[in-house]
Amino acid sequence: MDKHGNRIISPEELLLTVEEKKVDPAPRKITQEEYYASPQFQRRRKLARERRDREAFEKKVAFRAAQEQNPITAKPRRKRGRKFRSR
Repeated sequence: MDKHGNRIISPEELLLTVEEKKVDPAPRKITQEEYYASPQFQRRRKLARERRDREAFEKKVAFRAAQEQNPITAKPRRKRGRKFRSR
């Protein structure tokens, strides 16, 4: 026993009392190239690209629909230059 009254157990005794558990080894670290080549990354990248393209298409369609309802008309340009200054 130690000075606090706790029983000192040797490491061998401790291993006998602890139930054996299957310990999963730490996952192997993968390189960036392996990660980029993985199917999960490729799938996420493809979905993000499709979503981005779809949003751009919907934005363009919405703009065209709004344009049909209320077309933007250009203002006439202000005449500038040497000939128009004297008038």
